[in-house]
Amino acid sequence: MNAAILSETPHAGMEMRLWEGPAPGVAANPGEEMVEPSGRVSNVSIPTLTAYLPKAEHASGTAIIIFSGGAYIHLASGPLGRAAADAFLQKGIAIFSLRYRLAPPSTNVLRDALADAKCAVRTVRSRAAEWHVNRDCIGIIGFSAGANLALNLACDSDKGDPASTNPVEKQSSRPDFIGLFAPWPFNQRIEDFKIKPAMPPAFIAHARDDSTAPFSFAEEIARAFKQAGVPIRFEPYDQGGHMAFNFRLPLIKEWPAKLLSWLKNHKLYTELL
Repeated sequence: MNAAILSETPHAGMEMRLWEGPAPGVAANPGEEMVEPSGRVSNVSIPTLTAYLPKAEHASGTAIIIFSGGAYIHLASGPLGRAAADAFLQKGIAIFSLRYRLAPPSTNVLRDALADAKCAVRTVRSRAAEWHVNRDCIGIIGFSAGANLALNLACDSDKGDPASTNPVEKQSSRPDFIGLFAPWPFNQRIEDFKIKPAMPPAFIAHARDDSTAPFSFAEEIARAFKQAGVPIRFEPYDQGGHMAFNFRLPLIKEWPAKLLSWLKNHKLYTELL
């Protein structure tokens, strides 16, 4: 990571609790969170958001929130967040890594992870000025189960509660763009997602030889977006498997550049001079 680009504020690489107090619907007696030497975590009951910010003079205004994968039972949130910062921070993009709730201890992981994802977008939007982020250029990218969560959020976002006394809850949870990498269906079918014209534009990448997440599911998502009239870019690859796009050493190495080019075309990212 370029030290000249990384913010010197205490927010750089700082992990913060997502919710004030316990998360809504949190499981009783969840037990201890478990962290493996690789950084992979499980048994998450206290959601967090970790910020990696460029210096103000290098900020492009674009923010990306990373949703890591792990089948909703574990999460590579720390390593993927740091690696995303390595790839995008030098481009002036603020990176946020979400550690969302998992099962166990959650007994309704789609509900709880979705609540955490909504809160993450609201949090970044509520502190956009402080973090030198454009409120209209906040996107999410997810990998595998994280892509499933990103799609669920894009289909179920809201405008926020203007009457709330909580500045976070006032904010919209709608991302301005989504990136779905090797999207995994979990136990959902394409009919379970409410894909509609108001959805944010989407970038989808998938390898045909993925034996974990069916390539046909990515095709169904892309087709549904097109039918709804939502801008979509679908990048299919013949080889790479399920881990083709994962940080830190993706087999498909050019995907960050393709994503940035796509964001520029949609005026969601301005390249630093």
